[in-house]
Amino acid sequence: MLPPVSYVGFMPSDVETPAYTAATTRVSKEQADMPLNVIMPGRFMAGIQGVSYSGFDDVKRIRDPMPTILDGKPAMLGVYADFDASAGDAYFLVYYMVDGRRFATVTLSWAGGCHHCKEGSEAEILAEVPGAADFVNSFHLGSSQTDSAP
Repeated sequence: MLPPVSYVGFMPSDVETPAYTAATTRVSKEQADMPLNVIMPGRFMAGIQGVSYSGFDDVKRIRDPMPTILDGKPAMLGVYADFDASAGDAYFLVYYMVDGRRFATVTLSWAGGCHHCKEGSEAEILAEVPGAADFVNSFHLGSSQTDSAP
């Protein structure tokens, strides 16, 4: 059985407008202790943390994970793409973070191009997506009463 996932998504009906999602779930102590680059998938087909991407064929990571900061805490950024999507190329930026016993993902997705996705910096990639930097910078995981639970 999968652990419960809390998520919020902003999914515009216009495929040209970026979509934004944030999801959290509680993880075991063993999972919380794993390095983030180990738990980052190399590809995802059905979705991430309960958010469906079933309309895409095969979304693959297109570069090595990038260490970053999210909500003032260490995180990893994965850059993914589906170059066979029906609406044209689709790109996904996925931030992965573990805080205590909570695992969070923050995902931005959009159709079209991304000149910096394969080799650019995080700031260069975010600058290509309208509102992306504001969304990422607004993410706050908050505190949880259950972080110290077994």
